[in-house]
Amino acid sequence: MTGICNFKYICCELTAVYLIYYFIHWTFIIYRIMEKLSDNTNILIIEAEQTPAFRLRELLFELNFKNVNIFFDMKSGMEAIRILTPDIVFLGLTLNENLNGIDILKLLELHQIHTHVIIVSDHNQFSAEVLRFSPVDFLRKPVTMKDIRTSIRKVENHLNLHKSSISENNPQKSIEIIQIQSNQEVNFFMPDELIYMEADGSYSVLHLYKGKQETISQNLGKLSERLPAHQFIRVSRKHIVNMKYIKKYSKKDQQLFIEYNGSIAKIPSSKKYMQKILY
Repeated sequence: MTGICNFKYICCELTAVYLIYYFIHWTFIIYRIMEKLSDNTNILIIEAEQTPAFRLRELLFELNFKNVNIFFDMKSGMEAIRILTPDIVFLGLTLNENLNGIDILKLLELHQIHTHVIIVSDHNQFSAEVLRFSPVDFLRKPVTMKDIRTSIRKVENHLNLHKSSISENNPQKSIEIIQIQSNQEVNFFMPDELIYMEADGSYSVLHLYKGKQETISQNLGKLSERLPAHQFIRVSRKHIVNMKYIKKYSKKDQQLFIEYNGSIAKIPSSKKYMQKILY
């Protein structure tokens, strides 16, 4: 009996040591990310409400971000984006002048202005129209320090995925390639090749752009870890879809309509997943 008690005590001790190590490890990683980004990062906050905007700026100041500017309307906010070329934009969805954050997203797309957009909203559900612009993250008011840290980590991940490979004589952007291992093989895909993925027990079926299918020996959970979070979303226990090909969503039938290569596929979704991204 004493031996069993000693064994349980040792297990508890080891668990505690592991948890402390895990906490220190991730605290150090977060600190390095903040340190790397904060020095030269140019941040804009475009938000109609003053109180949450000032609070957000205070949190960013606490994380040692120095270049943080606030704009309360769309016109001045868009002009600031054009002139300051910010690295990160915290964007409220409800602005003034009968316009909203979606209008700014449309202008960013129209003028091909590349920045990392983080949506700030009173809601925890977002429309397919917002989702189409692939914001780096979505934050619900009131924003907390934990929220900011998580969003900054996502920005860092996004930067790592989109680093440019530039040479003196032949400047060109690096190509993002998804590597997916299956048994003894490693498959390489461009993100736009993957339309949607479907669970099949402990396997996953990849539905590709040209109508082809490939089955890999990874479950959907493991597969999701290999996909860029800004482009692929889990819409049910059995499906992950490429946001680029989402055409519309039927609330009545709980179905997503995916359009690609002249074809339309109906993907069943679940309320549990969709309520995080849809109004």
